[in-house]
Amino acid sequence: MIPISTDSMIPISQHLDEFSAYTKVPIPSYESLKIAVDKQKTLDFAQRIGIPIPVTYIPTDENELQEISRKIDYPAVIK
Repeated sequence: MIPISTDSMIPISQHLDEFSAYTKVPIPSYESLKIAVDKQKTLDFAQRIGIPIPVTYIPTDENELQEISRKIDYPAVIK
């Protein structure tokens, strides 16, 4: 079984032991997948294990976004 999107990988990974009893499923564990599909969790994990990441801001509202926009250097990558 080869799931091709996170929409199918997530529920399959939650039941990976059950599927693996019948077929090979080349996907990570649910715990690993939860980190991989959530950008904040991915950044936190990278920092925790010592992988350098660019300065990252995650504004929670428009006011915070405006405050950040005044203090960063341009050009900047904004996602």
